[in-house]
Amino acid sequence: MALGKSLSEIRSMPYEEFASWQVYYMLEPFGFHDNEYRTAVLLTMLANVNASKKSQQKKVSDYVRNMLKLLEKTDHEMKLEEAVGEKYRTASKQEKMAMIEKAFRG
Repeated sequence: MALGKSLSEIRSMPYEEFASWQVYYMLEPFGFHDNEYRTAVLLTMLANVNASKKSQQKKVSDYVRNMLKLLEKTDHEMKLEEAVGEKYRTASKQEKMAMIEKAFRG
């Protein structure tokens, strides 16, 4: 996805080009992992610069999301999500708008 190419385009790419992209990725990583890390570094810096001298220093790991844990859902969460999805699918336009508005208000 980061290359902006489809799987068929990548499969038809000459091996030398593919290998050069692999080397480039090792030198200059791209994609959501890199963006997550950069964001965590910036948040850590901002938190530590603005923290009082007595507060504990933040670490980058305090701001890196555990993507696998975020994807895990309990049975209750899955059933609740299914119920809300079904309610939304059968709702009128006005009811759908009210549900969306409520979701954004928290």
